[in-house]
Amino acid sequence: MVGDNKEVFFDVYCPQCAHKDVSESDVKGSCWDCLESPVNVDSHKPVNFKEASENEKRANSKGNEEHSN
Repeated sequence: MVGDNKEVFFDVYCPQCAHKDVSESDVKGSCWDCLESPVNVDSHKPVNFKEASENEKRANSKGNEEHSN
């Protein structure tokens, strides 16, 4: 059976991704591979999605709070 192509939900997954704050020039951890694949077989997740750890999530939320003040 062939899988179904599904649209990748970047708006849902990218804010939760461990690679979110990696420099664009860092090829290994960049978002380019994900952005070049707007559809995925049987999944809405980006191809390189890795959920951020709790520590990464806390650090990201602190950084966002500092920028909003």
